[in-house]
Amino acid sequence: MAPRYADVVIVSAFIIIQLSALSLLPFFPQQAQAFEDPGDPGNSVLYVSLFIFVSASILAVIALRMMFVLRLIMVSAMVAGASMTFALLIHIIITPAWLVLLSSLCMSVTLVVATMFTKDRRLMAITAGVLSVGAIVILGASLGPVPVLLLLAALSLYDYWAVRRTGHMQTIADGMAEAELPLLFRHVDDEGGETSIGLGDVVLPGILAASAMYHISPVNGTLPGSNVILALTIVLGGAAGLMLLLMRLDEKPAPGLPWINGGAILALAISYPLLFLL
Repeated sequence: MAPRYADVVIVSAFIIIQLSALSLLPFFPQQAQAFEDPGDPGNSVLYVSLFIFVSASILAVIALRMMFVLRLIMVSAMVAGASMTFALLIHIIITPAWLVLLSSLCMSVTLVVATMFTKDRRLMAITAGVLSVGAIVILGASLGPVPVLLLLAALSLYDYWAVRRTGHMQTIADGMAEAELPLLFRHVDDEGGETSIGLGDVVLPGILAASAMYHISPVNGTLPGSNVILALTIVLGGAAGLMLLLMRLDEKPAPGLPWINGGAILALAISYPLLFLL
């Protein structure tokens, strides 16, 4: 099955977001890392536990039809997430911490409020992109490659179970769509064909690319910028997995992470020995 125009748009957005995150990564302040020891595999356990807790909480809120509470929680999280992304940009040109914080908060509140009030599809895509870029940079710099690989493997298995076995991931996606939250990347073409993926489908493989670029340094005998080449290869691997997923989609919901994360991990497995071991 040939890819639809909507599929190409989504894959292009996937690549642009990850490249944007990688371009910001060199400016990330090391003291802002989320974990004290980026190489500790226990960080992955903590993150997976938090992910499951948040998923269960969202399911409970949706089951109780407390959509206002869901919007309030998610809008607050979006403002915080967008603020971190804007702070990464602003601190490149502004040094006082208080001014960086104030400016980034004003920008994030403006973006999120405008998005929620207008429901404009382009603004929703921009907001989702801003959130994704910040998450990729912060988590990629805060987690070493091994913890990230464990995280991607665990969440790929969880995604398969949550979509194919219990179906509760679709319930969460439907609840987010009903609340009109910008947590999906969607494109509808002129023929009515629609393609959509969640933020996690973009962020998680991006974390692997960012972690490889940030934590794996070129050594004697390797190509200059080999860590950047490695990261770009991972991005392309994730994009290839996403395209294969979209081309194979039928009417039933499909778990995306096994395909997308799998493509990113396969790209790492192939390119790392070529760049660093041969």
